Amino acid sequence: MEGKRIKLLWHFTGPDAQKTAEHFVIHLNEYLEHRNLKHETGVEPDHVPLRAFMIIPQDEMITHRDALKPVEGEYVD
Repeated sequence: MEGKRIKLLWHFTGPDAQKTAEHFVIHLNEYLEHRNLKHETGVEPDHVPLRAFMIIPQDEMITHRDALKPVEGEYVD
């Protein structure tokens, strides 16, 4: 059985929120690539505020939380 997964979240508001969040996801992907990790990232465009996210295994949460400073996190699955 797989462990729980956590969605780390970053909020974006304002007229350029979509473009800013999409650019932020580029940096999340660079962070993952540099560490040879493959986790799901993306933007939730229908959420207010708009949210960029990265889904990670729970056992990696502290490492990524401390490095990336998300606004919040939530369990998925």
